[in-house]
Amino acid sequence: MSKISPKTLRLVYCATFIAIAVVVGSFLSFYATETIKFNLAPVVIMFTGAVLGPVWGAAAGGISDLVSFLIGTANKPGPYFPGFTITMILYGLIAGLLFYKRKQPSSVPSLPKIALGTALIQTICSLLINSFWNYFLYGPTYLVVLTTRLPSTYIMCAVYVVFMCILIKNKQKMFKTLYA
Repeated sequence: MSKISPKTLRLVYCATFIAIAVVVGSFLSFYATETIKFNLAPVVIMFTGAVLGPVWGAAAGGISDLVSFLIGTANKPGPYFPGFTITMILYGLIAGLLFYKRKQPSSVPSLPKIALGTALIQTICSLLINSFWNYFLYGPTYLVVLTTRLPSTYIMCAVYVVFMCILIKNKQKMFKTLYA
């Protein structure tokens, strides 16, 4: 049996994470209001960045958003808006920058670092950037959209922190072939 190259292995894992993000984003998300969506796909993309690095995380974020739109799995179908794709790219990129160590990819950050990093990512991507995209698309003012999205952003942040802590703490067990 031949050994799989590390690049091929990363590509396979990235494709798997994209598929999981599309499925999770399709079946485990719902809209509370027109601008407030509860979605678990970003946690999959953040984990991709933490396991494979910022470039792979960003690629997974962008591709998963495009695939979700193209196959029409969104709970609220409508025209494509590239701003939300940029946000998904940033989820993977920032998580990769915060949680992935190139020299020691199997190292695991502390729980406070995971919690603070996840809160930072959620604040930047969901609260600030997605609020701007929703203001741009629906109005009325950025401050109104920002304040209405504030509770849901940090409710999801708490959920993301729990998932990220569990996943990152167990990444070495889950990806033995990647870290061998």
